[in-house]
Amino acid sequence: MGISMDKAQFISLYLESIMYGGALIMCCITVLVLFRVRAEGGLADTRLMTVLSCMMIVATVHIIVSFVRAIDAFLFLAGGPNAATLYFENFKNALYIVKDSCFIIQTALGDAVNVWRCFVVWGRQLPVIVAPVIMMVGGVVSASLSLATAATLSPGTTIFTLPKRWITAGAVLMMCTNVYCTAAICFKIYKSGRYQATFSNLLPVLVVIVETGAIYTAALVAFLGTYLSGSNGQYVALDLITPLVPSIFCLIILQIKFHRSDISSHERSSDGRRVSRFFSNMRRTQAERRADISLGTYPAPVAVQITTEAEEHFPGESSYRTGSQKNSYVEDNKLVVDGDV
Repeated sequence: MGISMDKAQFISLYLESIMYGGALIMCCITVLVLFRVRAEGGLADTRLMTVLSCMMIVATVHIIVSFVRAIDAFLFLAGGPNAATLYFENFKNALYIVKDSCFIIQTALGDAVNVWRCFVVWGRQLPVIVAPVIMMVGGVVSASLSLATAATLSPGTTIFTLPKRWITAGAVLMMCTNVYCTAAICFKIYKSGRYQATFSNLLPVLVVIVETGAIYTAALVAFLGTYLSGSNGQYVALDLITPLVPSIFCLIILQIKFHRSDISSHERSSDGRRVSRFFSNMRRTQAERRADISLGTYPAPVAVQITTEAEEHFPGESSYRTGSQKNSYVEDNKLVVDGDV
């Protein structure tokens, strides 16, 4: 065993609380980013908001049930020094069934998101997702059967006996689903962009997908390894997976969003360096002003016509004056006057 049941549950609750706090912070940041995209006139995908909300609801229910079970076992339960251990080993308890059901729902949501991403990246080709869908369904069924089998165990019986085959099969199928989808997405992105000049912009996206897939897979490996070794530490790894799923989902959204913002706010200058769009526009405006000054541009010539009144005298008068009309215009900042008409 290595660690007693009550200590494992206490450590599990402590670490799950920390992980849930991080998931809650990342969820709030992600929601603010999505609302900002909508406020700026962009398209905020409501499906992302819906899936993220469902994940956080499941994680919240899971940690609330964990607290209630801990309070019942350590504070309100009387019956000797092993009372807490016997309480946690009672797999017929309704709270245990609710808590384990939350884990199954959360992993199903995480696997469904991975399958959907793979489906979209591969151009909505159904043959690509046949294998991960089968594995995802098999994982959910195996986890449900393990829960149903554990509920039939008598008090004092460990989880390492009858439900072992279903728990092992469920964890392996979940890992296979995650590895398949991650590898398929990375291969498609690499194959589509390796001959393009902008492939360097896709590398951060590949890193995000590989990192998040590796984190989720590592959590499942830790759970499966501790379970097969017969250690109660498997409860610690198991309870960390539920708040880890929305954290990974938020991490993907935030990193890809900030990566796109970084690309759109930068452009290439003439010498190949990346410069800010703001400074690029400022430099362009200053260059245009210097060009205007060097060319010495002046206003275009403006024609000015001056008309005077004409006074005419008839024969017999001593003198007469004829009307005159002069035309003038401005040329090269000088006033030019034509002769009399």
